[in-house]
This record gives sequence, C-alpha cells and structure tokens, in this order.
Amino acid sequence: MDKAERWGRLKAETTYRWPYVEDKAGNKVDLSVLPADDVVADETAYITNIKESWYTVVNPDLKLGLALRWDLSVFPGLWFWQSYRIPDHPWFGKAYCIALEPCSGHLTAYEQLKRGTIKKLEGNASLETQLTATVFPGVEKVKTVNPDGAVVPS
Repeated sequence: MDKAERWGRLKAETTYRWPYVEDKAGNKVDLSVLPADDVVADETAYITNIKESWYTVVNPDLKLGLALRWDLSVFPGLWFWQSYRIPDHPWFGKAYCIALEPCSGHLTAYEQLKRGTIKKLEGNASLETQLTATVFPGVEKVKTVNPDGAVVPS
C-alpha cells in the first residue's frame, strides 16, 4: 500500500502477501473478494512479485468473467484501484468499481526516478506489446489463462 488515502480503509505504506492485507484497525481484508455493497472506500494497492501475467474477475451470480493476459517483461506489476461508493467527486456515491491495470512501476514517476527504477525509452524509440482480454461465461474458478486468452477452468 502507498500513502494513506482520504477514503482508504487499508493500512498504508505496508507490504503484504496477496491477497490478504490489513485495514486501519488491524483486521484482515481479502482483496481477492470485493467487499459488501455498503463499504465506502477509495484506494489503490500495488501488486508486485507476480509469477504469472494474468488475472480474472468473476461475477459468481452472473457466472460471467473477464480475463486479462499481458507481457510480464513489460508490465511486471498491477495497480489495483478500488472505488466503492465514496460520497465525493466525481461519482458522489454512485460508483462501485475496480480497475486492475498492468503497470511498469508501482510508485509515482518521481519516486521511480529517484530510485532509478523508472522505465525509459530513448528518443524515437518504440515499444510494442500485447494485452489479451477475454469475456467468458459459466466458469467460476480459473486455473490459468493461456497466452491466446483461452481460460482454463479449475
């Protein structure tokens, strides 16, 4: 976790082992399960030390999921942004959403620059990579997501 966030429920500036973290009161929170609908929070967690470059998000009620696969050499981490009904701008309590974004670094650009960990491209250089997204029905537990995006059930 990075610095404390105004609507954050999680203890900040602490390292955890996925998927369990602690909230500000020291209670265990499982980030792999979205919280109850009455939770109000806005926070970002950085997921690092990823061994396989894929994730799935499954709605067990709808039996519908989304899988994403990416190049781990380009994006070695994930930003896990969560916004749950915060009564502030821009959604004023109407948003209950997450985003899992493959990323090349897990601190601010300035912090990465100071530490010498920021990724750089020389002038006129380019970088190509591939992200594969798959929507899949009828699978609640996933063993893996293949490079072509095929979802392998557990």
